[in-house]
Amino acid sequence: MTFSDNKYIIQKSSAEKLPLFWSTMPTIIDLSTFYFFPHGTTLEEIEFSAAHLPLIHPVSDAVSGLFGHHSKKAGLIDARAYAASQDQEMVVVDYQIHLESQLPKSVIKRENMKESEFLNMDRISSALSKELSIFWKGLLEEEGAPGSELDKINWSLPIYFVALRPDLVWNLHQHEHWNHFKIIVHPAIIKTNPSRTLMVATTFDHSIIQNKRVRLHPDITLT
Repeated sequence: MTFSDNKYIIQKSSAEKLPLFWSTMPTIIDLSTFYFFPHGTTLEEIEFSAAHLPLIHPVSDAVSGLFGHHSKKAGLIDARAYAASQDQEMVVVDYQIHLESQLPKSVIKRENMKESEFLNMDRISSALSKELSIFWKGLLEEEGAPGSELDKINWSLPIYFVALRPDLVWNLHQHEHWNHFKIIVHPAIIKTNPSRTLMVATTFDHSIIQNKRVRLHPDITLT
């Protein structure tokens, strides 16, 4: 799949001119993933680490879940269709992320990014977007990607690139300017439907993951 194959379109937020607003109230973010298992199997227990989104390029040492109503709905429809095509069954695993502060009310900028635990790549300033373009391009050059391939990428919209290579979010989180974010929301492609791009939330701090449960199956233990 190339960037030209992907139909994902991101609207620029109109909130870019608003000031960043913070509250002392905590934030709870609801996320979902799924677990596949052989048809006819009786489940009694699932390891949470096994119930991960099958991203085309998974993010190392992190947990990724479907973020937002649209992505949850579309992602679970795709998962059920995929399970049926593979003669498998599936269950939905829901969990929550607890942050100490509220989500930012405007886009994240260089001057206020250290105040935030939460980063949505669809809500960053144009200056940070340019920084990301330089960062992603540098990583691809280190991997030995030919210049002809790099020229095909629209670097003015780096969020398109991370949809195809979400594994590089890990590299971003290792950088001193970005490693304070406990959760990063970004687009990604999931193996259950490679033609669709969905928004996922990738969590690096496992201690903030709470209230894990198997939807509609209180009899199944999640460890």
